[in-house]
Amino acid sequence: METEPIVEAQSLVVDVHGNIELVAQAAQLNLHSPWLPPTSCPVSQ
Repeated sequence: METEPIVEAQSLVVDVHGNIELVAQAAQLNLHSPWLPPTSCPVSQ
């Protein structure tokens, strides 16, 4: 019987029932809201 190698969990997912599942690949989130104008930092200029 062949098995896949064990990999380190990268994230966790909680379902609607409160069950926690460790996952090897974290979900891809888009944290940038395209409707917001880009900000500039005067210190970095």
